[in-house]
Amino acid sequence: MKIGIIAYNAACNFGANLQLLSTVENVKKNGHDPYVINWIPITLESGYIRTIVPEQRAAHESFRNKYYNETNLCRTAEDVAREIENNNIDAIIIGSDAVAQHHPFFSRILFPSKRIISIRKPSEDQCFPNVFWGTFNDYLKIPRPIAILSASCQNSAYKQFSSKLKKEMYDRIKAFKFISVRDDWTQKMYKCISGGEIEPAVTPDPVFAFNYNVDFVPTKEEILKKFDLPEKYILFGLFNNHKISEKWTTDFKALAFKDNYACVLLSFPQGINLKHDFDRIINTPLDPMDWYALIKYSSGYIGHNMHPLVVAMHNSVPFYSLDNYGIAKMRLFVNEKSSKIYHILGLAGFLSYRHCDLNIFSKFPAPQKIYDKIMNFDTDKCKSFSVAYLEKYKDMMESIYVAINDNIKS
Repeated sequence: MKIGIIAYNAACNFGANLQLLSTVENVKKNGHDPYVINWIPITLESGYIRTIVPEQRAAHESFRNKYYNETNLCRTAEDVAREIENNNIDAIIIGSDAVAQHHPFFSRILFPSKRIISIRKPSEDQCFPNVFWGTFNDYLKIPRPIAILSASCQNSAYKQFSSKLKKEMYDRIKAFKFISVRDDWTQKMYKCISGGEIEPAVTPDPVFAFNYNVDFVPTKEEILKKFDLPEKYILFGLFNNHKISEKWTTDFKALAFKDNYACVLLSFPQGINLKHDFDRIINTPLDPMDWYALIKYSSGYIGHNMHPLVVAMHNSVPFYSLDNYGIAKMRLFVNEKSSKIYHILGLAGFLSYRHCDLNIFSKFPAPQKIYDKIMNFDTDKCKSFSVAYLEKYKDMMESIYVAINDNIKS
């Protein structure tokens, strides 16, 4: 089969790059031809240009050119349909990542903000309907079977959806041949909009199968030499100094120094914007494959975002999450269960390795507490979970291929 994959292929985001590469390589592994549908709405592209420095954007583009077989640029659902026809694509996989979003008006009101109250303007991918919801099939003479792979609604406030909107969403998703979700919040959203008829299985992020699907990860020796790192190092991935002070980093570094660990700051694509006292900095531009390997071979990861944790868990690397997800109201009240990090750590039994970073009044853990968590990490428990999750991933992909292939035959 020729399989089109629609995801955040142009995202300047390490995790998004790696999860798509994992899917591309799995499609090849199963004897099919992957085509990455190059759908980049203008509103989404403008966000990359505005927030990511040119050198790092170039690193992500180089990654795409090296590993993806992309179609021509698509701006609209009609463009996507044209590329599907022109490339004789048989079926479509959408995901993984935040491909099931819709953020109602009231959920986009930000308070407090620099303007006291402001309204966040979503990009096209964040509002129904769009290509992620299969709108390209409206322009095809013969609609293609669609499978949704480990979708996330990214904290969408689905309880605010109107009855009319839910009906329109349901009309879209009931045509999909397979649906799975990455977290139980998204599962509840699908159940809500379908009136309880559709309750997709919760399945792994493709990065949980990265070592299984991708056989060209740099070696530890290559990474240590390239970045001039010692054998033992702890990585920090931090957005800002919102709660971690320069003194906190100094105190943590003193603990690590006694056990011969270096403390290394790992940049996000947006760059580094905080005061710190770490031993070393790994700055942009940074290749996503190197980013993966840096976490894989580290002695621990402490910081924000989900995909660094997925990489750590997949490789049984100790971690401590500063969870920056969840539906927050004025940063005073946080629905932590809407966080995809809360979900995955709950499944794995590691919720005590997490601090909610959204509530402004929550007390940040002391350096000693987090250091002890890293040093006493239950590696065997993490490895057992990762092995089981890999098997769940394999079952999911087999189900996807069966579902879309059966539809094509019929």
